[in-house]
Order: sequence, then structure tokens, then C-alpha cells
Amino acid sequence: MIQTERMKQVLENRQIIKPIIEAIMLCGRQNMPIRGHIVWGRLHVDDNLQNNQGNFRQIIRYRAQGDYVLRSILESERKVKYLSNTSQNAIIDSCNSVLLSKVVSSVNKVKCFAVLSDVTSEISGMEQVSLCFRYVDLDKLELLEDFLQFIPTNDTTGKGLANLIL
Repeated sequence: MIQTERMKQVLENRQIIKPIIEAIMLCGRQNMPIRGHIVWGRLHVDDNLQNNQGNFRQIIRYRAQGDYVLRSILESERKVKYLSNTSQNAIIDSCNSVLLSKVVSSVNKVKCFAVLSDVTSEISGMEQVSLCFRYVDLDKLELLEDFLQFIPTNDTTGKGLANLIL
């Protein structure tokens, strides 16, 4: 009985978080920033607020107008709605892990590949290395270049970068 109730809760949570994940992925695919000026507090579906609450909250608000399950969750007194910055960051990190494993899996299938890297500094002055892989997909016989990720670094010497890549 406890196991049945737990599985029911798991399925309900998956139903709640699915539109949240899809909204974050949409923002990522479209290169849209997620957060606006107000990124906390209760999300009211029918509010026509003039202030910028960010793309993510607007997408969720728009989607809830036709998704009655999402609307009921947003309007409920339920504490866990997966809308916080912490939840967004956790979802983004999970998406990053999935994408990284797919890229690494694709690169590991080929016999040889090239590592492309470049060092740039972000607006705060922190040095970061961008890593890409170039390889040939042997099934499709096409040249692919996949971005892996940005990695912060303090050592931009040749030895430091080599250690970072390894």
C-alpha cells in the first residue's frame, strides 16, 4: 500500500515537472534568457502584469491557460511547483549531463577526433575554455563539430590547458 502511494506520488510529480522541463528546453533551444526582473513568488495564470517576469514564467503562464493540470498546480497551495531558480538550475544541470553523455558517446564511437579549444574571459574577468570536438560520423559519413561546454580555468599556459583537456 505504501509502495502504491509512493508510485502515485512519483507519477504526479513527473506530470508536474514535464511542462517545466519543456519550457526550460524551449528557452535553451531558442537561445532565450530564462529569468526576468521578477523570478520569485506565486505565478498567477490570469494576471496581465506589465513587469517582466522572464521568458520561462511567461511560457509557463501561457501554457497553463490551456493545460488544466498545470493550471491547477500553479493555483494550488502546494509548496513544490519546481519554478524556483534552484529547480531551474537543477533541470539545466540535468539537461547538461544528458547532452554531455550523448556527445561523449558519439565521440567515443569514432576512431579519431580533434579537440578544439579557445580561451576567453567572461564579463566578470574569469577565464574560461570552450571545448568542442570535431569528428566524422562513420554511419552517415559527415563531418560533425559538437560543443562540449565552457570550463572555468585559472591557468592559461599550454601545460594548464593540456591538463584541463585531459
